[in-house]
Amino acid sequence: MSTGVLIGFLPWILFYILPLHTAQQLKVGITGLLLLTLVTSYKDLKRKFILPWVTLAFFVFSFVGVVMFDLEFLMSNMAILVNSALVCVALGSLAIGKPFTLQYARAEVAKEKWQHPVFIFINQVLTFVWGMSFLFNLSVNVIHKIHPYSNLIVSMLVNGSTLGALFFTIWFPKWYRNKITHKYK
Repeated sequence: MSTGVLIGFLPWILFYILPLHTAQQLKVGITGLLLLTLVTSYKDLKRKFILPWVTLAFFVFSFVGVVMFDLEFLMSNMAILVNSALVCVALGSLAIGKPFTLQYARAEVAKEKWQHPVFIFINQVLTFVWGMSFLFNLSVNVIHKIHPYSNLIVSMLVNGSTLGALFFTIWFPKWYRNKITHKYK
């Protein structure tokens, strides 16, 4: 996984791991993460990358709703909103034919490989896997909202899904390239 993707996901990662349990903590966190998004994603925003634009839109929306208007509905449903935004990034970018991982992967490979079918396919698969992970996480949080159960179980399921997608992202490209290479030898 490229450092660009990690930087793109940094506000989301921090949102998940920071202790944002009270309204005040949430307001400070959203404000800080909005500023972090502007600082760390400036170049990618200029390059019209999908992830930083959705990230910026999400934190602006959250800032207005939570910090400025103190909307309880938003505050009590942040996990659902976060995962909804991430599902939109992954599956939305896939639906429009611009997998968000492709934008970052292009920064790591020579330009002549950008249109190669294997390169494009790998990024479609990676984006799909992330989309399914985010959709699973969204489902877990919706079910938890309707039928509250252990936060530990929710954390284990969400962390497991996210780590699974991360390990798949590290493993799959090399495995698939090797599979294709050996198939045509």
